[in-house]
Amino acid sequence: MVASGLTSMPELFFTNTLFGGDDNMNKKTNTNEEEAVSPVIATILMVAITVVLAGVLYVWASSLAEGNTDGSLTFYQFDAEGDVGAVTTGTSDDLVRVTMTQGAEINWASLNVQISIDNGAPVTCDNPGLDGGDCVLVEFGDTTDSVWSIGDGVTVRESGQDLCSSVCTAEITITDVREGSVIDRSSAAIQGGAESGSSSGSDSGSSSGSDSGSSSSTNVCAAGDIIITEAHADGAPEDYIELKNTGSQACSLEGWQLYDQGKADDGVGDLTFGAMMMQPGAYWLGCEDLVTAGTGHCADADTTNVFTFGISKGGDTIYLAAPGQSTSSAHTFVVPDFEDNGAAELCNGAIQPTGPGGETPGADNGCARTVALTEVANKGSETVCGGVAGDAGDDWIEIWNYGTSTVSLTGFMLTDDKGPSDSDAFTFGASASLAANTYMVLCKDGADSFEFGIGGDDTVTLYDTNSNVLGTTSALPEAACEAAADCNPDDVYAMDDTGAWDYTSSPTPGEAN
Repeated sequence: MVASGLTSMPELFFTNTLFGGDDNMNKKTNTNEEEAVSPVIATILMVAITVVLAGVLYVWASSLAEGNTDGSLTFYQFDAEGDVGAVTTGTSDDLVRVTMTQGAEINWASLNVQISIDNGAPVTCDNPGLDGGDCVLVEFGDTTDSVWSIGDGVTVRESGQDLCSSVCTAEITITDVREGSVIDRSSAAIQGGAESGSSSGSDSGSSSGSDSGSSSSTNVCAAGDIIITEAHADGAPEDYIELKNTGSQACSLEGWQLYDQGKADDGVGDLTFGAMMMQPGAYWLGCEDLVTAGTGHCADADTTNVFTFGISKGGDTIYLAAPGQSTSSAHTFVVPDFEDNGAAELCNGAIQPTGPGGETPGADNGCARTVALTEVANKGSETVCGGVAGDAGDDWIEIWNYGTSTVSLTGFMLTDDKGPSDSDAFTFGASASLAANTYMVLCKDGADSFEFGIGGDDTVTLYDTNSNVLGTTSALPEAACEAAADCNPDDVYAMDDTGAWDYTSSPTPGEAN
């Protein structure tokens, strides 16, 4: 029996268990509230951090893309190359070539290019197609549009102002005038070699350029752009070979090889070019074994890149191979056996002799018709044109076709020092021609011949139909023995195998001198 008013143990247990105590209820409530609040705080913090980071990234990306031209994030990079031509005290030197290597195309109307020499005041260059400033931009690559694209570039050229006359450091700044922002700043050394520099593509003024003489941005000449245009197997003083850059861009000969048939048969090259730049249309001249300043034909020869093989006078083949090219695919130049006919030159796709004195090492080929003035007699000769023993005949002139095919002489002209306008100047008729490797002797006052007399210090000149001078004696020199009683009665002057004229005591009318 339990006393009235007292709670039994089972009731107490049931009540505590069913309803719980106040402490238990409070603990559970607090725990649930904490678990509900923590995810909310974490979410808020994540959103805040994301917003802040997005803002920072936007500012950073915007600063990098300040040269962007189409609304997208674009990074620009340009390569600057110095020493693209001879730098003199003149006012039209090519100073620097700048090529776009990365970035979206941008219209020239949106660009401003400036050059600063040796940290001097910047000079604004006229964009392609414009002029009037102290420097101009000459475009290369795709010049058919009005934009600067990857692979295209410009040559910075002086225009009426000598900006650099010797060794200089050039800084090129390219600005997008629409945005008012610099998209590139690069530098290059100008000091007569193949120096170059490359830019970082930003406006910080920093550059990865160097003056070591080589650059990853230097274009090696493409096969077919560099060809052999002239070669001499008996040059004075040495054999020589002439190359020409027929391409539209400056390029480096680095890795190209030059060798002859003998070297090819031996399976070895001879000359492997170093980093040497060639401008469009420019020539390279090399002479056999020449390592110091040359003379004569070799006066302008390269003494750094030197070939050592001799060109055979009996005919030879010269090979010019681009890097990786085999002999079978290399450019070839066949030197015929001209036997004192001068150099072999490339003319309109054919190789022909220049004739004595017609060589043009390091310059445009003459490519005149293969007829030369070779011998003249200003007092006649005992053996020709009516001359007999002890009595010289009429004055005479010898010409020679040193080519390999017959040449029409129609319209050709012979004159003395009075020139083509003189009434005695002789013009060849419609049927006149001269066979290959054949000599022709013309006698004064003969049928279909000249009528002018040849004086003691006269000048005889041969012209082609286009009034090109094919040969001239210049003022004839006086024979050293002329005053002597036993001097040869003939007074004949001949051209030697170098193109020089002098008195000869052994005239050879109609034959090789």
